[in-house]
Amino acid sequence: MMSAESPVPTTNAKPPRESIFGFRQVMSNWWTIEPTRQGSQSMYLLATLIYNSLFAVILTIGFLAFDRKATLWTTFWQTLLVSNCIGFSIHGLMEFFFGWLAPRRSWAITQHWHRVAISVGLALFGIYLGYTIAFGILGRNFTAMLTSYPRFAFGMLLIGLLGCVIWILIMDGQTRRIRAEAEEARYAEESARLASQAKGAELRALQAQIEPHFLFNTLANVLALIDYEPQTAKKMLDSFITHLRQSLDTSRQTHATLGGELELLASYLQLLEIRMARRLKYAIDCPDDLRDTPFAPLLLQPLVENAVKYGLEPKIEGGTVTIRIAKTNGTIRIDVEDDGVGLHAKSTARAGTGTGIANVRERLASIYGTRATLEVKPVAAPALGTISSITISP
Repeated sequence: MMSAESPVPTTNAKPPRESIFGFRQVMSNWWTIEPTRQGSQSMYLLATLIYNSLFAVILTIGFLAFDRKATLWTTFWQTLLVSNCIGFSIHGLMEFFFGWLAPRRSWAITQHWHRVAISVGLALFGIYLGYTIAFGILGRNFTAMLTSYPRFAFGMLLIGLLGCVIWILIMDGQTRRIRAEAEEARYAEESARLASQAKGAELRALQAQIEPHFLFNTLANVLALIDYEPQTAKKMLDSFITHLRQSLDTSRQTHATLGGELELLASYLQLLEIRMARRLKYAIDCPDDLRDTPFAPLLLQPLVENAVKYGLEPKIEGGTVTIRIAKTNGTIRIDVEDDGVGLHAKSTARAGTGTGIANVRERLASIYGTRATLEVKPVAAPALGTISSITISP
């Protein structure tokens, strides 16, 4: 069951997907070996294949531009082989060191230049390892070629260094971005937690103001009856003790329902019947399917208390308090109506300046925001009375 103090709206709408399988996120985070990056290892291997293939296409175009005798298919196949051997070698070394070895050795690489130096070293070794594997597949000895052709070795080293510099620059930027996003997410989570705690404290404070308000009013009624109706005062005090136990238990609950609130109101009105006798009648009309609706405890009692105190008590013959609950198109409407002296009598508390009404407004705003409203208005002429209406939209 949901918390009555923090109802959560439900929706069937699905969040929009950024790209198929979230692959855009993986392609963006491929440039860094950051533990907080999103996506599975298999998706990053696929991203490596895609980037290697794109790099092979670029190299093929460059080789064909400088060597008109080179054939398209042979050049592309060889560059694709070399690119993937180098790319997967670097990827494997990075994953091995940063993803497996460093965590198990408890190596905390906190210095930025340490991470950059290790990444450059791993990338250079990955380039050498990738060339060795690719040339071996092509039936050649890459190490022998390095010693036999120094210019070729220097060119490979220069290309490798250039590639490492570009990769490190991109990796550093992506690492900072991912860490900033992770820090922002942690900050947002902490802010939401603190806001929830503050909201809960505010709601408990507002609710605590209602409890003594009701308590003092009831004790004042008992005191007024002691001198001239002691038996009635005793009966009322016994009922009040029973009701107080129930209301205090309810007020401490984090999960409550509309049905539970109505049962508490019935108990409260029965308590008032002892003092007002035939001058007070009440009726509660609520469909059974709405009684399990999550609802904040003690939210309606101030409205009923005002209806009796400012509407019916000043009226010699008393009257009736009617509580009606209805739901239309997902919107719940709760009416507390009395046929008392009316809104424009001497007291102004009915218009919203009283403690009870003010607390109800504040609790509604804290729990439901703009989805809930409280309206206090006169009953339609020619009848007298006041109706307090709570409307909660979906």
